[in-house]
Amino acid sequence: MHPSLKFGAPPGSIVEISETGYINTELFIKWLKHFIDYVKPSVEKKVLLVLDGHTTHSKNFEALQLARLNGVLLLQLPGHTTHRLQPLDVAIFKPFQTYYDEALSKWLQTHEPPVTQFQVSALLSEAYSRAATVSNALSGFKATGIWPVDRNVFSDADFVPTNIHLPANYLNELEETLVTLPSDNEQECQEEEFAIVPEKNAATRSLNAEPSKSIRVIIHDISPLPRPTAKQRKRWIKGAQKSRDFDFEYPLYQRGNPQLRVFLPNFWMKLVEPVHQQPNNIVQFIVSTEMTRYDIKNYLEKIYNVSVVEVKTRIVSGKTKTGQGRGFIIKEDDHKLAYVTLPREQSFKFPDLFPEEEKILDDNKSMDEAKQGFTKFLDRTKSRPGLPGWFSY
Repeated sequence: MHPSLKFGAPPGSIVEISETGYINTELFIKWLKHFIDYVKPSVEKKVLLVLDGHTTHSKNFEALQLARLNGVLLLQLPGHTTHRLQPLDVAIFKPFQTYYDEALSKWLQTHEPPVTQFQVSALLSEAYSRAATVSNALSGFKATGIWPVDRNVFSDADFVPTNIHLPANYLNELEETLVTLPSDNEQECQEEEFAIVPEKNAATRSLNAEPSKSIRVIIHDISPLPRPTAKQRKRWIKGAQKSRDFDFEYPLYQRGNPQLRVFLPNFWMKLVEPVHQQPNNIVQFIVSTEMTRYDIKNYLEKIYNVSVVEVKTRIVSGKTKTGQGRGFIIKEDDHKLAYVTLPREQSFKFPDLFPEEEKILDDNKSMDEAKQGFTKFLDRTKSRPGLPGWFSY
């Protein structure tokens, strides 16, 4: 492993790599040993370690034996439940991703892209120090009901199974499951009538042979199934204005879906010549700061019919200079650079707007005209030697 991969990592951390980029049994054993060295559990003072159901945890005999000898209790969560039961997923990963994106954007404003694996440790350290706080950890354990122990932290709606795989006529058949109750006009001694219709064509059996007036009630009305409530998304605005809900009937702009409204953004692209030499299939543009990578790709493909493989962007800080007069420092506006990658079989060469040959011809033509003008001046001033050049007649 290259030693530069550890540069900027959080203090006390270990950096390991795998061939596939994913964790394996060997890496988990190294991590568990590192965990034991810092936490220092023992058989007398055991530690509970909550893990997901990955095979590197559950089917790793060496790790299980190591944990047993050192007083570590490995608790494996059921499948597909980490988003509600694992404190990392509930309280750490979301802010960690947000802070990492902020650190990445700040790095791109002052450095040349792209970000390589040698900068990941430093960016991760900045995000980790902001996300892995004591308050977030306590919130994660409390929200999952681990500590303080709360068996009622989840409502009935959290246990409702999904119905996307049920047949289309399931709800219709379920609504036909009826309960027949006696009406007010019937005698008190009359028996209650109970009828269940499991299928559309099935005959309803009744306990009373004689026809009676009854009320048909749907089971859903008596005992409705619990349904998860949709959470309202809030948009946070910087400044003194507090967050408010935005409930548009139609979105102003949806990426990737048919547009429900006409949206005219301030999109523009300017082809520029790169300062440094680049591969033949990469084209450089100065674009509007409002354009994203997806906007640039669609802009070139839909309007100019140009095949685009990948688009990378970065913000270039404007230059500062001393203004005339009182010497104030003036900063130019920031601009966004876009690096568009074309297919391998295609290439692009920046056009030579001022060819060198034409420039030489223009210079020679100007020199000839100057010589001819000087010769004419000498012919006119032969009779008056010593006449200054600025005097003409």
